[in-house]
Amino acid sequence: MAATVFLADPLPAPGEEYVLAGDEGRHAAAVRRVRVGEELVLSDGAGGLARCEATAVGRGR
Repeated sequence: MAATVFLADPLPAPGEEYVLAGDEGRHAAAVRRVRVGEELVLSDGAGGLARCEATAVGRGR
């Protein structure tokens, strides 16, 4: 299964922790039902990508 892509601008630096909040975070948690350990891809909308792993999931983020 392919990783889900979410918009994040700016992208996190390698090794940096990032909180996906706002509309994208709510969509990830409530609609896509992302789970801990799931691979995600963050995009800045301009061609930049960051492969990430969900380490925690909370209401709306």
